[in-house]
Order: sequence, then structure tokens, then C-alpha cells
Amino acid sequence: MLIVRPIEFQDLPDLEQLAAQAPVGTTTLPKNRDALSSMISASRQAFQSDIEQPGPERYYFALVDTTSNKMVGISGLEAAVGIRSPFYSYREQSVVHASGELHIHNRIPALYLCQDYTGSTLVSTLFLDQQYRVQANRLLMSLVRFLFIAQHRQRFANTVFSEIRGVTDEQGRSPFWESLGRHFFSMDFSQADQLTSITNKAFIAELMPQYPVYVPLLSPEAQDVLGVPHDDTLPAYQILEEEGFKSQGYIDIFDGGPTVECQARQIRTVQSSELLRVRIGQAGGEQSYLVSNTSAQGFRALVLTLSPSESEVQLSAEQAEALQVQEGDEIRLAPLPA
Repeated sequence: MLIVRPIEFQDLPDLEQLAAQAPVGTTTLPKNRDALSSMISASRQAFQSDIEQPGPERYYFALVDTTSNKMVGISGLEAAVGIRSPFYSYREQSVVHASGELHIHNRIPALYLCQDYTGSTLVSTLFLDQQYRVQANRLLMSLVRFLFIAQHRQRFANTVFSEIRGVTDEQGRSPFWESLGRHFFSMDFSQADQLTSITNKAFIAELMPQYPVYVPLLSPEAQDVLGVPHDDTLPAYQILEEEGFKSQGYIDIFDGGPTVECQARQIRTVQSSELLRVRIGQAGGEQSYLVSNTSAQGFRALVLTLSPSESEVQLSAEQAEALQVQEGDEIRLAPLPA
């Protein structure tokens, strides 16, 4: 059985193995034991805290194969970015250059360094072990975060967004970085990428250009990948699109990958989820649901085939035990897309 729960310190060796598989550009899964241990510590504190409004909390969900008791995937939420360290994006908008005398009127796209997502909730860190990299598991690990948001709305902001990894070649080189960032950082993309995951991000503002970057001045290769997701991220990107996430003209400052956002209340899983009472008995049905308990610290979630009624749903004793619920408890469930 595959079950989702909060990450624990016992998962650190498995988390290190996942990080070792992560490609260049996965800044939220650093190849650094101390940084990974800090992720787990921060997540434990977030799940265990009573939260009345979103702050710098980071939540990490572990996908566990109960047969081997091995952690085989991770996904994350940052409740409100930019609180403890700045969070930068590029906002693309047009600049008008005109000359009445020459009868020339040009609208030129430009990139503006900004912190517009400060205080918003970031959807991050979706990564699976190679043997478990199938769409059903991607769907589970992506949507479980939204089911948690639906149950614990006070912990998260109204705006939820995600940065999608941008285009890099087989050597991990980013055309966008080579055309822009390298000139200001004097280092490879992979080195700068790693710095963002293990150091304070203030150095970005110190080194990046503060004036608009005119897109036509970038290399043709860089222009071609602006707002384009990496092929490996397309399945996760499509899941977010189906949940209602859309681009609003923001891109990642390092690799030029797209940023997509959605209001929390409008996310498909949040909208379609509901609370029902548990009845223990003979489970079964024709519709697949993502199901969780209503706890934060003891959060558990899994995919089940059920036939819920208007006010209750029947679970087997084994399913109830996996979710750590009893007869009469409430659970939250949302139908999975076909």
C-alpha cells in the first residue's frame, strides 16, 4: 500500500537517495545532508504547530510504500514565501518606445525583477523515486497538498503558485542562464542553483540587474525557452493546469521556467473536496478518491475506490487503520480526475 504522511527523521537516508536522483534545477531538493535534515526539522515543526495564519512554515509530505516501509517520493508546501528571506521572480511586461517624428511605435517585452509573490503559498518539491515515477503517483503527491490546504485553510495564503523547472540541456546548461545570469554571477547554472537552496537569497538582489531586461537583447536560444517547462516536468505541469493553475506572466529568474498560480478556493481539489463521517464495514465502489484524515500532525492520505453517500462513507477496517481514523470520525475526500 502507498500512503502519504508527514516526513520524519527516519526518512533522511531515503531522502538523500531521492536528492541524488534529482536533476540540475531542482533547487528544493539539495544534495546536502545538513540541508535535507533542516527540511525535515522545519516540516516537523510546521505540522506540530498550532497555526492561525500563514508564515514561513514548510510542510513536506512523504510517499511511503508500506510493503518495504521505504519513502519513495516527496512533495512540499511553503505556507508564505519571502517572510524570512526574499523571494524573487521576473515579471514580463511590455515597454512602449515611440517617436512621433519618425512614426515609430514599438512595444518591447521586458523582464522586471520583483518580489510580487511575497506572502503567497508555494507548491514545491514534487519528486519520485525512479521506480515509482508513474502518473498515478504524480497525481497523488501533487493533489495531496491541495487536500491538506482544503482541510487547514488558515495555514495557507489565498494565492497558491508553483515554479516549474525550465529548459536545460543534457549537460544541465540553461540557455536562459547562459544569456543573462552568467554575466552577473560569473558561475555555472548548477553552482548558482545550488546556492539558492543552501544560503540566504539576498545575494540574488546584490548581483542581478535592477533595471528591466529587454527580451530582444537575450540570445535567440534564451528567448525560445522563456516560460517553457522542461520536458521532464510536463506531467506535473499538466496536473497543475487541470487543477486551475495559469501563468500570469512570471518566470523563474535562473532558468526562465514558467510560474503558474491559482486562488486557493478555486483549486479543483479544494473545491470538490468534502467532509464525510466514517462507517466501518465493507468498502468498495467504482470511483477513485483521494482521502485523508483531518489531522495536521498525524496527517495520513491515500487513494481509495469508494461509494460515498451524502453524509458518510464506508471504509474497511484496514483502510481506517491506514488513515488512523475510527467509526464516526470525519475524513476529507476529493474525486480523482479520470
